[in-house]
Amino acid sequence: MIKLNCPICDWPIELTEQIKHGHRITCPNCFAQLGAFKHNGKFTLACALCREPLFDADNCAECDYRKADKKKFLEEGRL
Repeated sequence: MIKLNCPICDWPIELTEQIKHGHRITCPNCFAQLGAFKHNGKFTLACALCREPLFDADNCAECDYRKADKKKFLEEGRL
């Protein structure tokens, strides 16, 4: 098992050894949409949309990927 913490709420998350780069994960505590990415040879959890290796919650609202995703959801009537 690979043990990591959610970069948003710090909840411990265990990943199986079969996890691959880019797999999407939902935090069971805060329901954040995360992705498993390799950074410097080790797995890390980061935003599933922008795939930044180091998650920065302070700049999340300014992320171009999140803005585009929100616009798409609004156009589709899902928000």
